[in-house]
Amino acid sequence: MTHHPIVIIGAGLGGLTLARVLHRHGIEPAIFELDTGPDARPQGGLLDLHEDTGQAALRAAGLYEPFLAAVHPGGQAFRILDRQAVVHLDEPDEDGGRPEIPRAALRELLIGADGAWSKVRPLVSDAVPGYTGVSFVDLYLPEADERHPAAAAAVGGGMMFALGEGRGFLAHREPGGTLHVYCALTAEPDAIDATTPALLAEFADWHEQLRGFITGAENPLSIRPVHALPIGHRWERTPGVTLLGDAAHLMSPFAGEGANLALIDAAELGAALAKHAGEPETALAGYEQAMFPRAEAATAMSADSLVRCFRPDAPRGLVGQMAQFRG
Repeated sequence: MTHHPIVIIGAGLGGLTLARVLHRHGIEPAIFELDTGPDARPQGGLLDLHEDTGQAALRAAGLYEPFLAAVHPGGQAFRILDRQAVVHLDEPDEDGGRPEIPRAALRELLIGADGAWSKVRPLVSDAVPGYTGVSFVDLYLPEADERHPAAAAAVGGGMMFALGEGRGFLAHREPGGTLHVYCALTAEPDAIDATTPALLAEFADWHEQLRGFITGAENPLSIRPVHALPIGHRWERTPGVTLLGDAAHLMSPFAGEGANLALIDAAELGAALAKHAGEPETALAGYEQAMFPRAEAATAMSADSLVRCFRPDAPRGLVGQMAQFRG
């Protein structure tokens, strides 16, 4: 039997960033992954990588320049609409320090997977992800400017939120002119009918321009429940084992922090293991001490943002939050 001093379970964004950082320090870990390859399943949409977390991790991994080459131009533009397609916030694509990169392009730099349902987590914690109350139905509208101009105009040049009480659309442009729209519904997954007529009925009193996201979708429709671990999830130091990324702090996407934390977790854990070579418990304890409060703050912000997006006065909650953030 081969003995591996460091084993990484899960070739996710965090796991492979960790492997890359360790490799740069002359440490070769073993990686085990369920997926058969990088194209085993769809990877989702765009990720905005933050300067102090995701981008810092890619610098530590020696991948910052390839990352810049893969950034999606125009991706930082941002709009917020209400259910009648009235624009409440429209910001151009300026250098806000959070460039967008397609998840598939980041996967090509690292190869990505999913730690939400980690098989390692039970070794350190009894926590399991719980349903947040929100589910998405993915809608794809290809060649949107030519074939779906009204929908494309609603989204604008980057990302768009169109929100009402208990439901909404989250959309962004992908390279090649495709609109990727998340149709969000606050309901139990088994109560959601992911068919075009049923979704149109859910948005019966919404502006026709926004309902066009549903009628224009050209992909098979399926329900994707959004799960999260409890805010403040942590565990007692368990010899030889730790968690990072979604395995440690799965959260909803409403704060844009999940992938960024996975990357910075990996960079910091890799640096700690290299610094404390031969003393893994010192490295793991130090990593967890810094990771726990960072993750708790991000998961709390994510949960708060989810509530803001779908409360009765939507989209005012998100507009106010963005004004505070920009200020």
